[in-house]
Amino acid sequence: MAGKRIGEVSDEDYRIALDTMKLLNKNGARIMQEFSARCATDITGFGLLGHVRKMAMASKCTIRIKSAMVPFLPGSFELANKGCIPGAAFRNQEFVEKGCSFHSSLDYARKMLLCDAQTSGGLLICIKPDNAENMVGKLRTRLSFQHGHWRGC
Repeated sequence: MAGKRIGEVSDEDYRIALDTMKLLNKNGARIMQEFSARCATDITGFGLLGHVRKMAMASKCTIRIKSAMVPFLPGSFELANKGCIPGAAFRNQEFVEKGCSFHSSLDYARKMLLCDAQTSGGLLICIKPDNAENMVGKLRTRLSFQHGHWRGC
């Protein structure tokens, strides 16, 4: 949304972001209930990495993220590379770096997007490992992946 305020995002990318935020969690919330999710949170103010760190701390476990698998909205990398990074992302980065390690190949834009405070950034869901593959399959069936992001059907 910051990119729209400063005129750096295309109208199409902005429309896709709004459409995604309207639908992103609707079907995911239904599906996670079918698979007895242990806990879940919507990715908002702490960014993905902030929420992951909080879950890991509360669960006394380590969580590994394959950052290349995390979908981003169209135009996100371009905005981050131009320096359009909200202040909350830097605060989130400071918080997560106290308990995270990053692969040396992780580029700055992707790292900051993973720390970006979102208005509606999807769901972080914890389920039993035995259910993970089936749940992901059902999510893929019910949701479509377009333009590099999930769209509710």
